[in-house]
Amino acid sequence: YLLPQNIWMDILYEVVCILWPVALVVIFGYSFSFRRRGIRATFGASWLLFVFYGILLISQVGMKSSNPDMPWKSDLEIFYGILMLIGIGIREEILFRGVITNAIALKYASSTKGLWITVLSAGAMFGAVHLSNVFTGTSFKGALVQSIGCAGGGVLLCAIYLRGGSVWVMALLHSLRDAPALVNTLFVNASESQSVSEIISGYGLTAIPVIAVDLLLTAFLLRKSKRPKIFDRVQQLKSSEMAEF
Repeated sequence: YLLPQNIWMDILYEVVCILWPVALVVIFGYSFSFRRRGIRATFGASWLLFVFYGILLISQVGMKSSNPDMPWKSDLEIFYGILMLIGIGIREEILFRGVITNAIALKYASSTKGLWITVLSAGAMFGAVHLSNVFTGTSFKGALVQSIGCAGGGVLLCAIYLRGGSVWVMALLHSLRDAPALVNTLFVNASESQSVSEIISGYGLTAIPVIAVDLLLTAFLLRKSKRPKIFDRVQQLKSSEMAEF
């Protein structure tokens, strides 16, 4: 077969999952997240992570390629999987950075304390929602470990977003961050690959210390010398009825 079964239903599902966060952005007046302004600043705050996650992805694919008998998926299937991965990044970033982070930042991010309230609370929400994976066949332990890890990652992603304000750069970074753990699902035929639920169920407690790295990177991104620019952007939004971020 060329593509997974029910592909059109999958595509429709992804489109719907992207459209409703977009609708929330428009309803709440946060459409500044979609503008080109902020792309350079967001990339500037995250380019090292793009390099790091890219190296991880290449190394994972390289290890698979060293096996001459690896049953790779067709090019079309791989393309479809990459589109679905990008779709997840877009919808989650629009919702959690474009809506939730903006809502909290506009209320609290005018001081150092408020800045940390913003990233920690938005990150916690991002992590908590991943507990819902227990309803897709994931073990509770795996979903809990993933949730804790995603909370730390969410804090870091919030900090990057506050530094720049481009949801599109965040969506690409989010997708690239997820990709190394999903190499089997994206590139290898079903007989040899693991489902997403199986991958998450296999998460162990050793994954949790990564949160410390995420928090250290967050503290670096929100260091004293960078806070005034963030405060200025938030103030501009408040004073200009969210004209631009």
